[in-house]
Formats: sequence, structure tokens, C-alpha cells
Amino acid sequence: MRMDRAELCLCLESLAQITRIELIDILKERGMTIKEMLEKTKLNRTLLTYHIAVLERAGIVNREYVQKDNKVVAVYKLDRERLKEILDELRKIVE
Repeated sequence: MRMDRAELCLCLESLAQITRIELIDILKERGMTIKEMLEKTKLNRTLLTYHIAVLERAGIVNREYVQKDNKVVAVYKLDRERLKEILDELRKIVE
């Protein structure tokens, strides 16, 4: 599927921040809840949820609801296929 330039720009803008790159690095191992990510970062909840929302809007992170400890919680997962699409689009531009 071909990504248009506006969509590619949205994705690249979402990656143009060190905190988001660090979150991608954290999520590459497995999906995590906000609470789990808070334990691995120095971010406060508001800032963390903001950065996750930016990545989610770009389709780089997906949210899935799961049952955990008798509660439904959101688990955020890295969408590796989306990252590959972004890289493929960049390759097309430079080739």
C-alpha cells in the first residue's frame, strides 16, 4: 500500500522527538501498559500519554485492550509493519 506524502510527513514528524524514539525502543520488546512504561521512563503520566498518542495517531503504536488483574487495561504495541512502510516510502524517495 502506497503512503501519500502528507501521511509520510505525519509519521516522520511523530518520530522527530527523542522521547518517542525511546518509547519505540522500549516497546520493541513487548506491548506494555502506561503503568509499565512509566516504570521504565522518567516521564510523568501526562507527558507519556501525550507522546504515545502522537505515535498512535501516526499508526506506529497500536492500542489493544486486555483483561489484567480483573481489570481491562490498554496495552500499547509497536506496529513493526508500519515502521517498515515508512522506511519503504523513504527508500522510494531516495532511489
